[in-house]
Amino acid sequence: MPEISRFYGIIIKMFFKPKEHEPSHIHANVEKLQIMWDTQNIYKLNPLE
Repeated sequence: MPEISRFYGIIIKMFFKPKEHEPSHIHANVEKLQIMWDTQNIYKLNPLE
């Protein structure tokens, strides 16, 4: 999963290859928190914990 940005301790990564990891989505990680967004519909895939 390529890292596309890193700032203030937040790491942004993106899954985008078809059939390798569906659906295409973006991860934002900071410490132990992880948030995922669908790249086609721009909606959050998981709730905040």
